[in-house]
Amino acid sequence: MKSINSRIILTDPHGCHKTLIALIAKLPVGVPLTFAGDLIDRGPDSRKVIEFVKNGGHDCVLGNHEAMMLDELTFKPHRNKPGQEIVHINTYRGIWLPNGGENCLRSYLKDSTEQLESGEVAERRDHDIEALKEDMAWLRTLPYHILYEDVVNSKGQKLLVTHTTAAHVWGRCPPENLEFIESVTWERDSSPPEIEGIYNVFGHTPQYCGPTIKEQFACIDGGAYYNRTGYGKLFALQYPEMIIYEQENIE
Repeated sequence: MKSINSRIILTDPHGCHKTLIALIAKLPVGVPLTFAGDLIDRGPDSRKVIEFVKNGGHDCVLGNHEAMMLDELTFKPHRNKPGQEIVHINTYRGIWLPNGGENCLRSYLKDSTEQLESGEVAERRDHDIEALKEDMAWLRTLPYHILYEDVVNSKGQKLLVTHTTAAHVWGRCPPENLEFIESVTWERDSSPPEIEGIYNVFGHTPQYCGPTIKEQFACIDGGAYYNRTGYGKLFALQYPEMIIYEQENIE
């Protein structure tokens, strides 16, 4: 029986839509979901994962992979087709495509045809620019942290969901501060210090052979996309009951 202040947190599905849906089927009905970022890249169906979270109205924080996409993916006019646009990658940083961005873009390809001057019809695959723009606009609305004042465990710890640990900046930097944003998006620390009165659930760094569950935090990234021993699982944590659900990668 679910608690009235129960919530289920999932993180880092990385485009593994089939695996995500299989995990969702194992979860109790009626408990709201929160995603801790990295919906996209690496796996085959980033677009479907975004659509699931967006269309379902689920809470979600921005992950570093979404941040890379928003930073590097732009559009430019089609050279031969006035009024149309094509994908353009800002290569100043150049870290998104080699970190799964190519797989993400591939999930937005659509089949189309083109009438050639000879009269023949050529089949082609173009990016669904409008869908990309719509999903990117939604991603820009996502917060970098969500604090649930009414989701509290028996110790009085409120649930805080971030993409990675907030322990190094929580209470020290304002949430709109760039240092705060960078830290909760990129920090690599699977054993952070305690945040008083807070239970922090996050992902970002794949944990070997299962989630890391401690008294003050839980890192539940199972490396869903990894085809390596000890990884390749998607996890969900129900808080404050501390129930773990898992699903092996089935992509």
